[in-house]
Amino acid sequence: MPVAVFSAIAGAAVGSVITLVGVLVQNLFENARTKQRLKHEAKEREIERLQNTKRQIYLEAAVEFSKATKYLHRAFDFSFPPNEHEALLAGYDSAIAKVHLIANLETIKALQLANETFQAHVVQIYRTRRPYLQKIEQLKALQVRMNEDLQTRQNLISRFEQVQRANPNDPELALLSQKFSAVQAQIEQMQMVRENLDKEIHEGTHVVHEATQIAVQEYSQKLRLVNVAARKELALSFSDDGTEYLSLLQASADRQTALVNEFMSELRPNRKENDSAGKK
Repeated sequence: MPVAVFSAIAGAAVGSVITLVGVLVQNLFENARTKQRLKHEAKEREIERLQNTKRQIYLEAAVEFSKATKYLHRAFDFSFPPNEHEALLAGYDSAIAKVHLIANLETIKALQLANETFQAHVVQIYRTRRPYLQKIEQLKALQVRMNEDLQTRQNLISRFEQVQRANPNDPELALLSQKFSAVQAQIEQMQMVRENLDKEIHEGTHVVHEATQIAVQEYSQKLRLVNVAARKELALSFSDDGTEYLSLLQASADRQTALVNEFMSELRPNRKENDSAGKK
C-alpha cells in the first residue's frame, strides 16, 4: 500500500475517532445537563408539592384554631350544651400534630406558645365556671323538690275542699291546714333560695365572660404570630415583618371587645345598688 494512501486512511481514521470522541463527549455533557435539569425540576416539583401540602394543612389548622377561639367564647354561656361545646375541639389536637410534622421550627415555636396559652386559659376558665355549674345543679335539684311540693300543696287543697264539702266540722281539716301551712312555708323558702341562685348564676355569666374575654384576646394575639410565621414559611410574607398586620388586627379586636363589654355591662346588675338593697 502506497504511503500516501496509508497516510490518507490513517488520517481519516484518526479524524473519525476524534469526531466520535467529540460526539461522545458532547452526549455525555448533554446527558449530564439533562440529568441536572431533570433533578432540578424534580426538586422544584417536590418543593411545590411540599408547599401545597403545607398550605392545605395550615388552612385546615386555621379552621380548627378558629373553632378553639369559639370554644373560649362560648364558655360563659352555661346553657350551651356541653357535648356541642366539646365538639368544637374534636379536630384541634390532630391539627396541631399535622402542623408539627410539616412546619419549620419558627412556626412550631409560635404554635406551641399559642397552644400553651389556650390550654392555660381553658384550665382557668373551668376553675371560674365550676362553682356556678354547681349552683346550676343545685337549682335543678331545687326545682325538682319545688315541683313535688307544689303537687303536694295542690293535693292538700283538693283534699281540703273534698272534706269540707262532706263535713265542715271534720277534724281532718285542721290537720290538712297545718300540713298546707308547712308545705307553703317550705315552698316560699325554696323560692327565696331559687331567686338567690338565679342571681348568682346570672352574675356568674359575667364573671366567666370576663375570663373568656381575656382568654380570647391573648389566644388570638398568639395565633396572629402563628399566621405571620406560617405566611413567611409559605413565601406569603408581608412587605414588612408583619407589624402592620398585627397592629391592624389588634386595633380591630380592641374595638370589638369594647363593644361587647359595653353590651355586657348593660345586662349586668348594678353591684352597688344590689349591695345597698341588701343592707336595707
